[in-house]
Amino acid sequence: MRGLGSVIIFTLLLIGMSTVTYAIQPIRGDRSKDIVANETLSPDFVSAYIHDVTTSLEETIPGPVIHIYVTYELTWDVLDYSGYWVEAYVNGTSLGRKTYIVLGSGHEFLTADFVWNTSEVEGGLYLVTAATSTFPYYEDGYVRIQQTFIVPDEYPTIQAAINAANERDFIFVRNGTYYEHVVVNKSVSLIGEAREATIIDGSGIGDIVEITADRVLFTEFTVRNTTNFCVFVHNSTGTHLRHNIIENFYDYGIYTLFSNNTMLTDNTVIGQHWNDFGVRVTGSNCCIITGNDISGGWALFLHRTYNSTVMDNVIFAKGTYGIRFSWSHGNILARNDIYNATATISEVAYGIWISYSSTGNTIYHNNFYNNTIQAHGHNLINFWDNGCEGNYWSNYNGSDSNGDGLGEQPYVIDGNNTDHYPLVDPYWNPGDINHDFTVDIFDVVLICDAYYSTPIDPNWNCHCDIVEPYGLIDLFDVVVMADSYGEEY
Repeated sequence: MRGLGSVIIFTLLLIGMSTVTYAIQPIRGDRSKDIVANETLSPDFVSAYIHDVTTSLEETIPGPVIHIYVTYELTWDVLDYSGYWVEAYVNGTSLGRKTYIVLGSGHEFLTADFVWNTSEVEGGLYLVTAATSTFPYYEDGYVRIQQTFIVPDEYPTIQAAINAANERDFIFVRNGTYYEHVVVNKSVSLIGEAREATIIDGSGIGDIVEITADRVLFTEFTVRNTTNFCVFVHNSTGTHLRHNIIENFYDYGIYTLFSNNTMLTDNTVIGQHWNDFGVRVTGSNCCIITGNDISGGWALFLHRTYNSTVMDNVIFAKGTYGIRFSWSHGNILARNDIYNATATISEVAYGIWISYSSTGNTIYHNNFYNNTIQAHGHNLINFWDNGCEGNYWSNYNGSDSNGDGLGEQPYVIDGNNTDHYPLVDPYWNPGDINHDFTVDIFDVVLICDAYYSTPIDPNWNCHCDIVEPYGLIDLFDVVVMADSYGEEY
C-alpha cells in the first residue's frame, strides 16, 4: 500500500496468458488510467480498474450504519470465470467480499455496496480502502467518527471539554448552571441538555460565549448575566446558533461580526433596556435569521450586511428601533411581526429605520403593529412589496372594495419608498391565498386554476406563487398550501 498521491505499479496475471503492467495514480476522483505497457491483451482476460471509493457519510457520530461504495470498471472476455471479487476494508479489517461470475465478454461500470456498522466504534479517523481480484489493495481516504464529550461527567467545565476535543467533535452539557466564560476556537457542536436548565452564567462581566471557529453549532443553552456580549461570533463562517435563550444583558444579546453564513434560528433574545441590542449583525453576509423572538432597545440591527434573510421572527422594540439597517444591501425581510416601538427616553421610535446608503432591500409580508413611526426610509430606494403583495400596517386606512385582501391605495413611506400592495389584514399563512383567514377549498381552487403557469400565461395568479422557485406555480406551492389545509387564523 502506498500513500495518497503515490504511484502503484502492479502486475495483472492473465488467465493462462502473459502479464501486463499498469500504473495507477491513487488520487480522489477518477481512478482509471491508460495501460503503460505495450503488450496486446489476449482475447481471454479479466481486468478491473477501481475508479473511486466513497462513503455515505464523510463524518458521523457513532451509531449509524455507513455505506462504503466501491466503484470500478470491469472488462472481461472469458468462457467462464467465477473468481472475480471486490473487497472493502476499514483500518485493514475486511467488511466482506463480493464475488461475481463473468461469462462471455463485456465492459461495465459497477458499484459494490459494503455496510459498516459504527455503533461500537470509538471516535477518531478511520482509513477506508478497497481491492479487487485484479487490482491491489490501495489507500483511498478517511472517515471521521466524531467523539462525544460529556460535561460534567468527563470534564468539569465546558471550556475543559472544548480544549480536549478535536475538530467536528460533540460536547454534550448536562443540566446545571456553569459560571464560566467560554471560548469556542474549534469547529465543534455544543449541545445543552435542555435550554431552560442548561445555563452559562457570566457573573455580570465579560463576553460569556465567544465563537471564533467555523461551522460551530451552539444549541439548547441559556446564556445570561453580563454587561458585555452574551454570545459574540466573530471571524467565523457557517456558525449556527439554534434554540437558545439569551437574557439579562446590558449591551448585546447576540453580536456577529465579520461572520458570513451565520444562522440564527429559533432563539429567544430578551433585552431589558432601552439602549441595548437584541441582535446585531455587522459585516456578515449571506446570513439567515429565522424563527427567533427578539427584543431590545434596538431589537435587530443589520450594519454593513448584504444578501441576508430575516424571516418569520417576532421583533419587539423596547426603545428606539425594532429593526435598523445601515449600509446594508440586498437583504430580504419577510413574514416578521414588528411591534410596539414606542418612545421611552428617546423622542421618537421606529418599527424599521433604513439609513446610510442601505438600498436594494426587499420588505414584504411583514406585520407592523403600533409603532410610533412604522417605517422611515430616508428616501433610499428599497422595495416594500414583492410585486404582488406588500406588508400589513396597523395604521393603514385604505379601502378593499373587492375583498381580495389588498388595499386599493398605496402605503407611502416617503418619496422613494412605497408599499404598492398593502395588506388590509395581518399576514399569517402563505397557504391562505385569498386572505380570508382560513386555508380551505377556495385556496385549493385558486392554486389549481393557476397551476404550472408563469407570469406570461393568462391564468397566472401571483398570489399563488408562495415559495421558491418564484415565477412558476408548481408542486412546491401546492405542497405548502396543502400542508396548512384546514388551519384558521
